[in-house]
Amino acid sequence: MDAPLRLLAVAVVALVGAGPGTPDPAVLQSRYDAGREAQEQALARGDAAAVARAGRDVRWAENFDTRPARWRGGRDVPRFTVPHVSRDVRAHDERVASAFGAIGTSYRGWSAFWYHDLATGAWAGWNSDAKFPGASMVKVGAIAAALRRWPSPARSPVWYDLRQIGGWSSNLAANRVVRKVGGETAVQAALAGLGGRSSTYPGPYRAGTSSSVVAADAPKPPAHGHWRVTTARDLGRMLYALHAAATGNRFHQRQTGLTRRAAELALGLLVEAHPTGVHAGLIRPYVAGNVARKEGWLSDMRGTAALIYGRTPRILVVLAYRPRVTLAEARSLARRALGAIP
Repeated sequence: MDAPLRLLAVAVVALVGAGPGTPDPAVLQSRYDAGREAQEQALARGDAAAVARAGRDVRWAENFDTRPARWRGGRDVPRFTVPHVSRDVRAHDERVASAFGAIGTSYRGWSAFWYHDLATGAWAGWNSDAKFPGASMVKVGAIAAALRRWPSPARSPVWYDLRQIGGWSSNLAANRVVRKVGGETAVQAALAGLGGRSSTYPGPYRAGTSSSVVAADAPKPPAHGHWRVTTARDLGRMLYALHAAATGNRFHQRQTGLTRRAAELALGLLVEAHPTGVHAGLIRPYVAGNVARKEGWLSDMRGTAALIYGRTPRILVVLAYRPRVTLAEARSLARRALGAIP
């Protein structure tokens, strides 16, 4: 029995004992992994019928992992062209920083903000070095690690998985990608290459849930017990690194380990994230045009890291932490932050 069939057999046995309701996360991951391996083998053979059969197992698992009902992204390649505007942080915008401080201190929980105008180099932050739960936002590291190893979608055995991570933040796909690139160490290295020096990727997700040296900016860090963490500044720097590499910046191409095309593909994946419901996140409902974004949500955290390709490219990161934080209050916080930037 080959590896995919062995995995599928384990999944079926576990499913029998899982009882009613949502299957055990290990069952979901095994079924997904077996289906994906079978898909890739069938594609290599040119066996369309086998691809379809394996796809049914994949979709079965994804249906328990918050896949949006209207999501249609599969093996297609985003056709996103990155605007050639790329200026690193230069001038601190005191007005925006002051506005962020007023918003943050008036919020009943904990929040953090980061802003970067890629046309002027203006930047501002508040609580931007405080460590917040990373949730799905650090999956950017998994995307980067995969594209470092397989910069061309046509030669990648994880391209379908990357589409799901970018599109609806699939935990199943992220876990498979991490194993394929060599484990969490490879993802941690990719995060560091992107500039995520305070971000961590300690282990798999639970399937079925979902340059200048400056003084640390953490006037109000949240107290939480999460090991997977990130900061607003980290997330902003990671988006900038992808953008700079995609516009031909050789320093950031070396740092990230990404080719120009691979970085552009990473941004394209984030631009084509599902635009409705909880997957729309905190900023997408209030801006038009292309937005490369990674959302994250837990029972006590809502966050977004967004590169808004409007009149000029601007990065805005908004993080909100509070037990039982709601999507509505986090969106209200993000809307106020949007109103504070030029």
